Amino acid sequence: MALLTAITVVATGMVMLARWQLNEGFLSYIRDVEQQQLESLATRLEQRFEEHGSWNFLQRNPRMWRRLVRESIHSAIRPSVSHDNPGRTPPPGEFRLHRRLSLLDHQRHWIAGSRRTQGQASVREIVVGADTVGWLQLAQLNRLRDRPELSFLGQQRGLLVWILVLTVATAALTAFLLSRYFISPIRALKDATDKLASGDLEKRIATNRTDEFGELARDFNRLAESLERNQQMRRQWIMDIAHELRTPLTVLKAEIEAVQDGVRTLTSQTSASLNNEVTRLIGLVEDLSLLSNADQGNLDFEFHETSLAELVSDVVNHHQNRASTAGLTLALKADQPCRAVVDSSRIKQVVTNLIDNAIKYTSRSGTIQVRVQSDSKVCFIIVEDSFPGVSTEDRERLFDRLFRVDNSRNRSTGGAGIGLSISKSIIEAHGGSITAAPSGLGGLMIRVTLPLQPGKQI
Repeated sequence: MALLTAITVVATGMVMLARWQLNEGFLSYIRDVEQQQLESLATRLEQRFEEHGSWNFLQRNPRMWRRLVRESIHSAIRPSVSHDNPGRTPPPGEFRLHRRLSLLDHQRHWIAGSRRTQGQASVREIVVGADTVGWLQLAQLNRLRDRPELSFLGQQRGLLVWILVLTVATAALTAFLLSRYFISPIRALKDATDKLASGDLEKRIATNRTDEFGELARDFNRLAESLERNQQMRRQWIMDIAHELRTPLTVLKAEIEAVQDGVRTLTSQTSASLNNEVTRLIGLVEDLSLLSNADQGNLDFEFHETSLAELVSDVVNHHQNRASTAGLTLALKADQPCRAVVDSSRIKQVVTNLIDNAIKYTSRSGTIQVRVQSDSKVCFIIVEDSFPGVSTEDRERLFDRLFRVDNSRNRSTGGAGIGLSISKSIIEAHGGSITAAPSGLGGLMIRVTLPLQPGKQI
């Protein structure tokens, strides 16, 4: 409707302007023709006056006057305005100059023609020799009255009306086709959005268009896929959390019921088992709380300049006994102190998570290698282990919450699958990055990159 209205208004304005221009232009054309006819008549009158020596031959002889006017009219006809083309321009002889034409003598006394000349008029001096012998006066034509002229203008106006009708009809058809072209994908998007809002996350839109609507459809599909994926992750997240909470709670319930039923006595060993399960629950709840705070940007950091080599060395030394018990070799290579402004406790938590994972998931008699490296802008903490490795598809999801690889790196080793997610949040809060890649030792390599100054993105 907007397109149709705009085109109709513009077309109507153009037709109105064309009609006005046609009227004014045609009237101006007639005035020019009459001016030529006036010149032709003046020339003839000068010749006749010179032959007769006075205006006596015209006085009391209206027929002579009309004949001279008629001859002048036809002699002034232009080549393009002839009787051979009557449908376009009416013959100038039909303008009937004698209704507005007057001949006056040198004292401006009436001799022939109209006795009244109202309004503005064109005056032509009649000169014979060096003397002014008379004046031709033609009243200005302000509007058309004769039938041929009016008929001609009527034809042109009718043509303009048909042009307006055809223009509006074409605009209406174009607007209708364009509206269908535009409304169809908009309706499809609206229907898909309604279904998406009602919970149908499997709805997709055809993306066979190459215009902006096609781009919008592809963006919608990506949004729907993201929402569907997030919903699946949320469901899996809830299931995993429920499982992680259920295991220690089940053990606690069984232990307590056994004590209550007298099956087991409350010994120090029983108390230690209950305490371990409670500690596990507290650790899981703290990890979930930490991850929630990281999502909201509420983690507290205290930045100080720290030697990452010393920090990592402390963590490695702390895990040496555990690695030896698991039959693993834990080695550290730190040639440079690599001083950076970090939160020491948070970075220590990250390194602890990485080494814990490596100890849990590396096969017996394997090797875990920790390296600290640096350049002029960043520090690297690299933890890699030996067999088993991780597939490319699983590596891309290692930092997802509660994700664990479903082979040798599984729940039997313990843990809730939150450590790497928390580590990623901590490293990103430092302006750094953490990535996973295959290790040259046959297992997995985790690379932590930290800027020397906090908040400087790398």
